[in-house]
Amino acid sequence: MGWSEKYKKSIDCDNPKGFSQRAHCQGRKKKMTEEKKDHEYSMARSEVKTIQNAAKRLQKKMGKKGEGNLQAWVQSKITKAADYIDTAADYVTNEETFKEEGLRDWFGKSKSKDGKKGWVNVVTGGTCASDEPGEGTPKCVSSSKRASMTKAERLSA
Repeated sequence: MGWSEKYKKSIDCDNPKGFSQRAHCQGRKKKMTEEKKDHEYSMARSEVKTIQNAAKRLQKKMGKKGEGNLQAWVQSKITKAADYIDTAADYVTNEETFKEEGLRDWFGKSKSKDGKKGWVNVVTGGTCASDEPGEGTPKCVSSSKRASMTKAERLSA
């Protein structure tokens, strides 16, 4: 017959008494470590694979050169997806920056490779703060991302 739940909870794992209690505490510690792990990382890896496959399908369908017609909603989805993926990649590759300072500090201090302000309003090119009447909630992107977008892409974003 095993230990009662009440007895198991009463064991002081900071000061276990005897071999059995030490073994119990090691098992509890291992179980807690396993519970802390989630499967978000493997799920994200799977999502990235799905994104890669979808991007390949789009690229194949759109060809490598020339022009074609895309509906506005399709262009908008592609722009949003690119922005989301770019933002997630920036976050993951610069995770140390986020841990050491707040997001407000990070957005304010960030600079692009050419020395310009790192994050700008995609439409106006100004600050990410909503400082113009009627501007609404601004969408912020890196200054290099904004520079690579056409005027129509910036307005639809």
